Amino acid sequence: MISDSLTPFKLPMIDSVIESGVRVQILHESDLNAQSLAAWDDLERHAISSTPYLSRAFVEAAIAARLSQHEPIYIVIEQDNRWIGLGVFESVAATRAVPVPHLRSWRTNHTFLDGMLIRTGEEQLALNAFWDFMKNKHHSWYAVEFRQLAQDDGTSKLIENSAAEAGVEFVKGPSSLRASLEFSLDNSEHTNGISKRRARSLRQSWNWLSKQGKVSFCVQRNRKKIKQSALRFLELEAMGWKSNAGTALASHETEKKFFIDLVDRFAQQGRVFFLELSIDETVIASVVHFVAGDVSYAFKLGWDPSFSRGCPGYQIKAQTLFHAQRLFPHLKMIDSCACPGSFIEHVWGTRREIAPQIFITSRLASIACSMLGGIKWIRDRGCQFFHISRGPHDADC
Repeated sequence: MISDSLTPFKLPMIDSVIESGVRVQILHESDLNAQSLAAWDDLERHAISSTPYLSRAFVEAAIAARLSQHEPIYIVIEQDNRWIGLGVFESVAATRAVPVPHLRSWRTNHTFLDGMLIRTGEEQLALNAFWDFMKNKHHSWYAVEFRQLAQDDGTSKLIENSAAEAGVEFVKGPSSLRASLEFSLDNSEHTNGISKRRARSLRQSWNWLSKQGKVSFCVQRNRKKIKQSALRFLELEAMGWKSNAGTALASHETEKKFFIDLVDRFAQQGRVFFLELSIDETVIASVVHFVAGDVSYAFKLGWDPSFSRGCPGYQIKAQTLFHAQRLFPHLKMIDSCACPGSFIEHVWGTRREIAPQIFITSRLASIACSMLGGIKWIRDRGCQFFHISRGPHDADC
């Protein structure tokens, strides 16, 4: 049986000049210095699209907390001392789907989207260099695997289109849909996701909350108060069954420290906010969001079960729906990052398509996949193979 294992050695740094002065490098954590970290930050600011999970703030916090047993490998595409592309991967010896050594997107239990950072205006140059690099013989990988690509994302589309132009074979696994808010839609289109029965239930539970005190909904993004919101969130998320199940962040000291560190790193860049539902001065529900470009990503939800009759989880998502365009005019979307079947789907009507994709960059890999039935197995059993264990995030589903 083919196992899913990592290469047991550190690959040497490879520096390959492809064309037009573009250089592709393989870097490891020990290779990063102040100059490269600044280049990473600059690339993210000028990328076509991004996710929090490709941000240096997220990766560094996750590494510090040792949330992944896999060492990240950085594929850096550089021109004129500027990074024009970056992929964060892990090196895999073989899997059932891809029975040859390949790159796979690096992730943790708190990673809910894959992709690459590609500099705006340098898209074709960067991706052409990436595929040329992957197709050459200066490394030991024969394919690239992304486990969660957003099909509406500009970078994901460019990755697929550039692969086709480069003659790279690829296969897409079965997609899933997750709730989102698209700000291009008007409020009537948004509320179409709420059934009459659900709307009546929300009104009734809101009335019950109102009898407990003054109900308010607000956004907290004041950097001086963010840490207080983070600690309050940890308390709320640890209440009830999450604590009993051991899925709350506060149940594990390592994950608690990771969360505090992560919030602090994003707060320094003004890229985190909390949505809070309160009765009088007491917060009874909280959702933390991390921002990348013009999209925010809901990370986790916590609420006080003593107010369960008022459905605080539903209420905070409904209030987000009603007020998001006013509160966040600079955003185009909020991604729920929830798994299919989440309760959020009863409140948010729009969906985002997420799909896994494997790009086969050598004839050897193509033959091996075909002979061992890897590609057919992906298509036939992709839902099982590409299911990502949501770990602690199951609490929001």
